[in-house]
Amino acid sequence: MKRVVLCFALAISSFLLLGPIVFAQQGLTLPRPSQLVSTTQTIGLSTITVEYSSPSAQGRDLWGQLVPMGQVWRAGANENTIISFSHDAKVNGSAIKAGTYGLHAIPGEKEWTIIFSNNSTSWGSFSYDQKEDALRITTESREGPQMENLTFLFGNPSPASVDVILAWGKKQIPFTVAFDSHEIVLASMRNELRSTPGFTWVGFQQAANYCLQNEINYEEALGWINQSISGGFGAQANFTNLQTKSQLLAKMGKADESETAMKDALNVGSNMELYQYGASLIGQNQNEKALEVFKLNAEKYPGTWLSHGGLGAGYRVTGNYKEALKHYKKSKESAPSAWVPSIEQRIAQVEEAMAK
Repeated sequence: MKRVVLCFALAISSFLLLGPIVFAQQGLTLPRPSQLVSTTQTIGLSTITVEYSSPSAQGRDLWGQLVPMGQVWRAGANENTIISFSHDAKVNGSAIKAGTYGLHAIPGEKEWTIIFSNNSTSWGSFSYDQKEDALRITTESREGPQMENLTFLFGNPSPASVDVILAWGKKQIPFTVAFDSHEIVLASMRNELRSTPGFTWVGFQQAANYCLQNEINYEEALGWINQSISGGFGAQANFTNLQTKSQLLAKMGKADESETAMKDALNVGSNMELYQYGASLIGQNQNEKALEVFKLNAEKYPGTWLSHGGLGAGYRVTGNYKEALKHYKKSKESAPSAWVPSIEQRIAQVEEAMAK
C-alpha cells in the first residue's frame, strides 16, 4: 500500500514539475494518394527497373502549371523516382554504369533533359544537386493517348535495347536504353562454364551454338565445341555438337574440315536426327543432298517408318514420284497415328503430280 501511494505521489510531482508527458508521435500506415509502382524490363540477360510514385492528373493542367517548365522535376511524386541497370548500358547513346540512380527531368515545350543522379535516396527534387549527376541526356516529347496516372512504360524491345517512356496526360517522354548484350552473355557463359554447366557436353555446346546463331566469336566457339566433343570429363561426341562444329567451320571458311565434321555427325546420328537434317536441307533447297542423307538414313535404319518417310520426301523433291509414292505408302503402314494425316497429305500430293 505504501508503494502505491509513493508511486502516485511521484506521478503527481512529475506532472506539476514537467507538465503532461509527451509521447513520440507515431503515424499510422495509410494508403498513399500517389501509389508506389515498380516495373521491370528484361533485355537479354540485363534488367531495367523503374520505381516511382504515380500521381493522377485529376483534371489538372499538368505541363507548365502543375509541372513547371525549365525546372528540375522529380519525374513522379514523393521520394526520388529511381532507375536501376543490372549491367553497364547506354542511354540515348551515352554510357552509364550499372547501378541505381535518382531520375529527374527538366521539362521543355518540346526538348526535355533527363537526369540520372548518383543520389537516389532523397525526397523529390528539393535537394537535387547538379554536382551529383551521373548523366544528362536530351530527348523530345511527343503526343500520346491520355494517361490519367503517371506511368513508366517500355516500348520497342529488341535483343539489345528498349525504350523507357514517361507517360502522363497526353505527353510521352521517351529515351532508349541499350546493352552490349552479346558481350554480357559471353561473359556470363564464360563464368558459368567454370561451374556445373562446364561438367557436361551440353554447356559447351550451348555456348558454341549461341555464337553460331548470332554470328560472333567463332574462334572461342570452336574451342568450346571441341571441349563438348572430346574435352575430357563430361564430353561426348554426338550428332548435335558435331553438326554445330561443322556449321562453325563453314562460317569460318574451312569447307573441308566442315564436311569432315558433318560426316562424323551423320555416322553417329539417330534415325530421327538424320530425318530432321534431311528435311532441313530441303528447306534450304539442297534437294539432291537431302536425298543422299535420306538414303544413308535408310541404310543405317532400314525398314523404319521414318526412313521410308525420308526417302518419300527425298524422291518427291527430286521429281521421282513413283519411288516417292512407294516409300510414303510403306511409311504410312507403321507410322504413329499422329503422323498418318501428314503422310496421307503427301501421298495425295504425289498422286496429283503423277496425274498431270
